[in-house]
Amino acid sequence: MGSTEDLDYPQIIFQYTNGFLVSKVLFTACELGVFDLLLESGEPLSPDAIAARLGTSPSGMERLLDACVGLKLLAVEKEETNMKESSKDAFQTLCRSEEEMLKFMAGQNAIWSICGRDVLAAFDLSPFRHIYDLGGGGGALAQECVSVYPNSTVTIYDLPKVVQVAKEWFVPSEERRITFHEGGGVLLVKSLLNEDKSRPILSHLYSVHMLVQTEGKERTPAEYSNLLQAAGFTEIQVKRIGNFYDAILGRK
Repeated sequence: MGSTEDLDYPQIIFQYTNGFLVSKVLFTACELGVFDLLLESGEPLSPDAIAARLGTSPSGMERLLDACVGLKLLAVEKEETNMKESSKDAFQTLCRSEEEMLKFMAGQNAIWSICGRDVLAAFDLSPFRHIYDLGGGGGALAQECVSVYPNSTVTIYDLPKVVQVAKEWFVPSEERRITFHEGGGVLLVKSLLNEDKSRPILSHLYSVHMLVQTEGKERTPAEYSNLLQAAGFTEIQVKRIGNFYDAILGRK
């Protein structure tokens, strides 16, 4: 028996735990009749056409098809661009009670305890003496941040009820470098898709999972850059970390 040093740890563990998402994508596509429809049509169909014929959400179908392409269950004949957004309060869906919110925030904190330091060290953030964590949740990433950059302070922005729970359960009151409440920079921590949206498959699976849970989505570096530029950010840099999350830095 070898040690965990012989494995691509902890990535391989997360691949195993997320394996059920692969099955869900396959079973969902079968249940909706995606493969049957494409076989019967005898020609390539756009995501919008497939969604219309099967009576599904165009945005949801696009993400399901992207995941199928990433899993090599389908192939793209002609690239289609379909940018659709939906706005739904994620915490109204996920956090119907304080108990559910605690579980969700504890799960976030567990992820950041593994991935946070790598993401924060992707760029030298030491010039930023005050860092804003948008949607900081339970504060685990903020705590990692002040550990990596002890001369910096972090202000967490989140929903009032999230801040209340974070103060009560997750962020020690004696930690003076972390506060709850313009512009230096914004660090986006996301699981980036390739520009052709072919890979990585884990990002596609996350995107499908978010569709079910919060109606969020994963994007390509170009799509995030366009969003940042529209918000007035410049000097946008993208860095792939090599684990579950990547980093995008924009400056104002």
